[in-house]
Amino acid sequence: MWITEGLTDGKDLQRKVSEKRKMSMLVIFGVLVMFTGDAMGSLSMIPDCSFTQSDPCYGAVGHPLHLQLPFEYELNLRKNDSATHTLSRIFKVKHHRITKMPSDDQRWQFVSKNRTIIISSAEKRDSGKYFLDTFDFSGTSKGMYDLQLVIEENSPPTINLLEFGQSIMCVIEDFYPKPLSIKWKKDDREVRGRDWKTTENDSGSYRAVSVLEANLTSSSPGNKYTCEVTHGGRTYEKNLSPAAQFSLKINPPPAKELFINQRAVLECVLTGDNQKEVEGATVSWTVGGRSPATRDVRVGGVTQAGSAFTKTSTLTLEESVWFSGDEVICSTSVDQRTTSDKISVKRGANSPPTIRLVEFGQSIMCIIEDFYPKSLRIKWKKDDREVRGRDWKTTENDSGSYRAVSVLEANLGSSSPGTKYTCEVTHRGKKYSDNLSSRVQSSLKINPPPAKELFINQRAVLECVLTGDSRKEVEGATVSWTAGGRSPATGDVRVGGVTQAGSAFTKTSTLTLEESVWFSGTEVICSTSVDQRTTSDKISVKRGGQRPSIVIYKPHKSVLVTDMVSLVCEVSSSDLTNVYVMWQVNGGQYIEGHSMTSIKKDNTLTVLSYLTVPGQQYNRSEFACAVKHANMENSYTLTTRTTSMCKANCQAPAIMNIKIRV
Repeated sequence: MWITEGLTDGKDLQRKVSEKRKMSMLVIFGVLVMFTGDAMGSLSMIPDCSFTQSDPCYGAVGHPLHLQLPFEYELNLRKNDSATHTLSRIFKVKHHRITKMPSDDQRWQFVSKNRTIIISSAEKRDSGKYFLDTFDFSGTSKGMYDLQLVIEENSPPTINLLEFGQSIMCVIEDFYPKPLSIKWKKDDREVRGRDWKTTENDSGSYRAVSVLEANLTSSSPGNKYTCEVTHGGRTYEKNLSPAAQFSLKINPPPAKELFINQRAVLECVLTGDNQKEVEGATVSWTVGGRSPATRDVRVGGVTQAGSAFTKTSTLTLEESVWFSGDEVICSTSVDQRTTSDKISVKRGANSPPTIRLVEFGQSIMCIIEDFYPKSLRIKWKKDDREVRGRDWKTTENDSGSYRAVSVLEANLGSSSPGTKYTCEVTHRGKKYSDNLSSRVQSSLKINPPPAKELFINQRAVLECVLTGDSRKEVEGATVSWTAGGRSPATGDVRVGGVTQAGSAFTKTSTLTLEESVWFSGTEVICSTSVDQRTTSDKISVKRGGQRPSIVIYKPHKSVLVTDMVSLVCEVSSSDLTNVYVMWQVNGGQYIEGHSMTSIKKDNTLTVLSYLTVPGQQYNRSEFACAVKHANMENSYTLTTRTTSMCKANCQAPAIMNIKIRV
């Protein structure tokens, strides 16, 4: 069996960190309790939340709650005062009787048979951390449970209307509480929609969808559709007026006219779902940016096929105009929306290649585009020496021009800086080329300060690590620092020599800051210039968020002296700031845990630090988990949570906060 000690005593570690968190909605109203006896025990009720769950419970102001309690002989419910870090008693139940409560005001109801609290309504001040101690009939502790309650105001819905085929979808999101009603209107007349099942979001709010089978293609332009939502006694709505649906397309000239009459006859086809709009639409042409002669354009009447209406405009061009490659554009305006289509003959005129060189891993890719005719020759050079590349298949573009690719396996990582690679293309007797010179490959990264220096020396030691593939360039690179936009004192910066690991060369510059400067949130920047390229990295402590809770997990009983025992310190908070964790044994020097793990879930970050000790030391020692973090009060706080085998069964663990103002 595992027990927990700390600000959030609770369930075993495995369930707390790996269980999928499913937010359940909960309301707790007030801190005064009424006992209602067995008479209410027969009521049918489904608990909204339970003290045995690991995740917070969310609720809304003014809504009811059923809260399930464990079936133990004696229950003692207390609430944590976040300002004083003290626990105030809510009520105490022994067997079926309330033995202690602060007032007889009937704000809570306790159902003894079902071990359930019934709350009629909620207020924001009821939010907080609640602790429940349980005991059997002999007074032996059966465990402590905790529950975080968050009471929120009603959240109004946001509404979006989407055209969905022939239907309209009303998407209603981010509302709380769950009950609402949906009404559809077409113009001012109520019509019937189809509501989908309301679903709960991870955040605890709700989402609903309703669909109206509107048959949009048969609707008149300007018809107004309204989704009206009533929630929390207020009405919200969103409107949509579907526009006319239409399309425009130019059909290329048929071969028959080109061969027999030496003319290009192009058709511009306008298709829409509203006859009146299609009839009233004006179709216009341009050829090479100019309007054609009136006699060359002919407009037909409107025809119908099913629910679609079509009008066709025909443009006749001389064969020579069409084959000249002039761009032909057809345009129209329907329902205040303008659309157009364009067409031109695909030509095969002589076109020189355009060349681009791209680094591709350790290789170089030569991309040759927009050339005609197809035939060309590709040659690679490294400096002035010809080398062999690999040519890919030449492909044809939609425009009738061609595209080719050649790859040189250059092994850029081993090339000397300044080595020049050339892709030389011969097309229709002319040579075209592009060059690329290999550059030093380098990276720069700031490592955050280790916890050990922060705890023992109250200093933040940051390392800026420059890594490159050229020893000469790395040795010659100058690394500079700024903290809050200012250069640090020379004595705070130390630069090491160059080390080699494989083909990589590394130089490290170290900046030492006072702990107060680091936790103030000052932005620290490290910069360098290699091979005429400047690069930088930046870091700062993450500030803000709630003060984290700290829990130590350990075995419940003494262990064999030959066993190895692992203690786990869990630090968690919503939007957790930067956090540093170390351990102490019997008040000695700070030591680092044997490993550390971070778990991110939604907006909650949990950091786990593991300390493994021999069983003999575990049975006889006091252990402390010490945490430093930046909080939203512009200060940094050292919080220490202690535990020992003695404290496990005799009293609540100690907590010590040392707050140092920056």
